[in-house]
Amino acid sequence: MGQIFREIGRAPARIVTSVFALALAVGAIGVFAIPTVASGSLRASVDDDQMSNLVLSITDSGPVDVDAVVGDAVDVAAYEGQLLVDVGVGTGPRGAVTLPVVGIDPADQDVDIVSVTAGRLPGGPDEIVVADGFADVGDRVAATASDGHEVELRVVGIGGTSYWSGADVGFTTLSAARDLAGISGFNRVAVRATDDSADALRAVADDLRSRFAAEAVTFTEMPVSIPDGTHPIEGDIDQVSTLIGFLGIVAGLVALVLLGSTTTTLITERTREVAVMRALGARNRELRRRLRRLAVGIAAAAVVVGVPLGIAISNVIARLVLQEFVGITPAIGVSVPVVVASVVFALAGARIVAGGAARRVSRIPLATALRDRDGQPFGRRRTERLTARSRLGGLLDRAALRNLVHRRSRSAAIFAEITAAVAALLIIASLATTINAFNAAEYEPWAWTTQT
Repeated sequence: MGQIFREIGRAPARIVTSVFALALAVGAIGVFAIPTVASGSLRASVDDDQMSNLVLSITDSGPVDVDAVVGDAVDVAAYEGQLLVDVGVGTGPRGAVTLPVVGIDPADQDVDIVSVTAGRLPGGPDEIVVADGFADVGDRVAATASDGHEVELRVVGIGGTSYWSGADVGFTTLSAARDLAGISGFNRVAVRATDDSADALRAVADDLRSRFAAEAVTFTEMPVSIPDGTHPIEGDIDQVSTLIGFLGIVAGLVALVLLGSTTTTLITERTREVAVMRALGARNRELRRRLRRLAVGIAAAAVVVGVPLGIAISNVIARLVLQEFVGITPAIGVSVPVVVASVVFALAGARIVAGGAARRVSRIPLATALRDRDGQPFGRRRTERLTARSRLGGLLDRAALRNLVHRRSRSAAIFAEITAAVAALLIIASLATTINAFNAAEYEPWAWTTQT
């Protein structure tokens, strides 16, 4: 540890810059944790909302006692009869926008619990709760039912539930939904099964199909099952997270190049110092250990800074994604595998690179290492002799060219760093352009209808 502090004292700017650069590279790897952080938050919302994992669309149940049909079915932990109707909202014969409206019993919610972020749940026949961004509390929505009659609904709350995340949907009382749909019973049953595996949900759906068929009630659509406690929008979030995860690959490549370049440079610059110590009788093994310890110490300092930075990066991006697509503000999450991989990557990578560089430095003949500061005199290679005869440019240009040819490894490393940085910049710019184009394409039909 004392050696590291002495090195910092000898070249504080260079060491601190190296630590900071490595910390940024390690922190950027944190984007790999975004799927884990997002998935954990989504599944927590599934549990909080008691989201259904099996939804059945049926014909009008009418006088059929849905409680008697579903209540004693095997593997049904909780259920709720609902009514789903599509209404037109806005101008025109059916309205400019089709809004799904779900009729619920606000006083008795066991499945797909609707929570509000502003206002309250609906209580009267003309009240509705809508998704955030569709309308504000206090607004009045003119809804056109399927038979053409219009009903004015007053927005009393902003909210939703996990099953309808990311969708414009309204929630109202059963009486209001029945008035809009023109039916007397339920046309939708939301079920939360005891066993949420895919096979178990399929068995529950088959059992309920037979039970409803005995009451002359049939399915109007294929059952919708969401197995294994997943969130309905989890697949879309995973795709977005995977897209962002490509940045992690670039960050990993940049970190790898930066780690190798920084470590090799720090050790190579001590060629003359190592030669002096060898001349004084120091053993090569001890010298190599000393050099490796320096590189690993710098990597450890970068890990101390980079790991918290990576956690912050993953949580900030996950929060932005979930708030944009789902309207969920996730809790702080940490992906232990990504943290461990980042630590192992930095420490083991520094150890491996430092070991190779230390062996090369300790094998340079003493006379050569003591005579030349770089441990390798200029002019031994044919390319160096040809470069020395070059008349290209002025004195500084020729010196730069000779330095490029002489220090090939360092030049290649710097070239790789710049290439990786430019590639990362282009990828980020391309992602931003692609996402903006996707959003524009998604909103174009709505904008065209609204403007028309």
